[in-house]
Amino acid sequence: MHTKIASARSRAARLSANELNQLLNLLLTLDQTVVELSMQIYDLPQPHRLAMREQNRRLHDAVREGLPAVLSKRARMKKSQASVR
Repeated sequence: MHTKIASARSRAARLSANELNQLLNLLLTLDQTVVELSMQIYDLPQPHRLAMREQNRRLHDAVREGLPAVLSKRARMKKSQASVR
């Protein structure tokens, strides 16, 4: 089981910037779909739906802005750890 996890992490580390961007877009689209379905299931009034959509857009903007910095910091940490070994 451990080798499967290590293998998946290794593949994820080799994703190109374009592939990471496509993955991010896919995940954010999935999130938006879940939010829309939830609003329908709970029959949210229109003003609340507008507020939820706006909050979801702000969240997505923050993720798009902050995630590259988090990923690059993580990559730098992994490189420095590898050079110590």
